[in-house]
Amino acid sequence: MTQCIWKDFYKWTATNVKIKITDNISKIKQQIEKGTYNGLWAVGATIHRDAVENVPVDTGRLRASLGWDVEGNRGGGLEDSVHTSEKSSVVVGTNVEYAEKIENYKPYLRPALDRTKPKLQRIFEKYIKEALK
Repeated sequence: MTQCIWKDFYKWTATNVKIKITDNISKIKQQIEKGTYNGLWAVGATIHRDAVENVPVDTGRLRASLGWDVEGNRGGGLEDSVHTSEKSSVVVGTNVEYAEKIENYKPYLRPALDRTKPKLQRIFEKYIKEALK
C-alpha cells in the first residue's frame, strides 16, 4: 500500500487570530423597511399619476381630490411592514362622495392599478437595492 507523503504539507496553524462578528440584522431590517416604505410611496405616486391623467373632468374637483398615502406600521419592525401585507399598504383614492359613481361609469382607478402592476417588481427592486447601499 502506498502512503501519501503530502498529507502533512497541507496542515497549517493559526495563532493570535482575532475574529470580530458583527450582528447587522437590525440595521438590515431598518434598511429593508425604509426601501419597502419608499417603494410603496412610489407605487402610490405611479397609480395616482395615471389616475389623475385618466379621471373624467367636469369641474376638476374629483381630479384635485385624488391622493395617496402609505398606511400601516412605519418603523415597527420588519415583521410588521414587510411580511404582513395587512400592516403596510398604499391607499390611492378620494373622499369625494360621487367618486364611486364615476368609477363605475368610467373607471380611472382600477385601470391605473392594472397598468402599474407590471412595474411593481421593478419599483420595489429599485428602492430595496437603494436602501441596502
